[in-house]
Amino acid sequence: MGNFGSNDPGHFGDLGVAMLTLFQISTLASWSGVVYIGVYGCDEFGDGLYDTGSGATKPSKVTYKDTVLGTFPLWDCVAPEPGHFSTELFYFAFTTITALVITN
Repeated sequence: MGNFGSNDPGHFGDLGVAMLTLFQISTLASWSGVVYIGVYGCDEFGDGLYDTGSGATKPSKVTYKDTVLGTFPLWDCVAPEPGHFSTELFYFAFTTITALVITN
């Protein structure tokens, strides 16, 4: 979706997931992982969501990882794009404004 979808398809891959991710950021619940992926790129900071060992030539797909707690999706980091100043500005402005609105 938009600017963040190619770098972070696990959080911004489609509209429904993007809306849930923005709600997660606005409530300040584990928002730092999403921001770090947006700022540094999915190849530098995968936050346990991305298989950072795969090459950038593979198509975007979901593989699954079995753990003691269950089976979880593990995305391939296909198009890593570290964020620019506009990415940092977006996250700062969105977090600040929505946190103030929610607490008000």
